[in-house]
Amino acid sequence: MNHAQAALRNEVRQLAEEAFYRKLISGHGDGPDLNEYQIVYQGKPRHIPLEPARFFLINLLYRSRIHLKPPVDPGDSRTELSGGRNSGFIARHFNRSAL
Repeated sequence: MNHAQAALRNEVRQLAEEAFYRKLISGHGDGPDLNEYQIVYQGKPRHIPLEPARFFLINLLYRSRIHLKPPVDPGDSRTELSGGRNSGFIARHFNRSAL
């Protein structure tokens, strides 16, 4: 593991600690692969690559601070549109089979 990857893992761990403290996730820890981190969200353990895990946790913490709906479960493949003025522009986890 290089220095940049170790720093990213440490940042993800700190974000996960804050999310756990705020009861936004129910658990977290190192994944089986060095490039993954395990986050237990909505009762389901997810092994997520470090960069997407960082983005997910930042988004989850941000949304909890402004009292919005939590972000999509990273394991969910359904389409979700975010609310607000830009709702037509932001689609997440698009799955063509869901159409």
